Amino acid sequence: MEAIKHWEFEEAYSEQKAKISLFNDRVEMQNSFYKIPRIFNFNQVFENPYPLGNLQVDYELLKYMVIIVEPEQLSEAAKPIYNFYKTFENNTIEDICIETNSKEGDFVRYFYAMTKYGIRNFYEREAQSIEQNKQRFSAFFFYGPLKPDLDFNVRKDWRSIIWKSLGTNPQIQKSQAFALFDYSMIKPIRYDYLYPEKDGGLYISINQGNVDIGGWSGRDGGSSSHSIEELWYNDSIISSELKIHIPEIRKMLSSAIVSPIESSKIIHPNPTENPSEAPPA
Repeated sequence: MEAIKHWEFEEAYSEQKAKISLFNDRVEMQNSFYKIPRIFNFNQVFENPYPLGNLQVDYELLKYMVIIVEPEQLSEAAKPIYNFYKTFENNTIEDICIETNSKEGDFVRYFYAMTKYGIRNFYEREAQSIEQNKQRFSAFFFYGPLKPDLDFNVRKDWRSIIWKSLGTNPQIQKSQAFALFDYSMIKPIRYDYLYPEKDGGLYISINQGNVDIGGWSGRDGGSSSHSIEELWYNDSIISSELKIHIPEIRKMLSSAIVSPIESSKIIHPNPTENPSEAPPA
């Protein structure tokens, strides 16, 4: 069976050629990371919050899929993404790039950008542009930014831009947009889980604009930074040992919401695989 359409593109991390092919019942992806074509059913493509390939290829793939796929074929988790791209058009999207967390004289400069095909979080060093993460328009609209400490007006304005790009007859509700938090209303708090026998432990530290999750063992340790929105919509980033604190965390964060949302329920679809294993671009 021949593909309905395929896209060839250069991987950002390896400068090698990659290929994504759309069939009438699946999507196949082949690149230097996956030597054998990787097969996705339509639900997996829609539900995955991470773009396949680069942002442009992923956007064009989704727009083709809403033409050939019938909503009756899809899971309940996939349907909102299908409905989003059914009417979303990027014609009016203008490139916006803001510099964040950078100071004069810094060797590394950090940027956050809305492009015609999605959201980019990246930094520049020695004239190289290095991706930190990428988001589909739908992922930003439903679940908010992955980038921590993003200015309130940027979150609000970009959410509005995406909503307007859904046209005059959107198939989703405005109330499905991610919650707007006033970070200054968040009470900083930290939760620890200790392993005394290992001289170590795990922790989650919630601050006014970001969440640090990490652990230590003896003198060694590490952490990762997440946005408030990522914590709100995806509690899988919290280790099982600390999940006992989720009700308290949600109660505290809900008091900082300044825009109504459809539900306090966590609606982020759990990807079938670990996010770190998402196909690189």
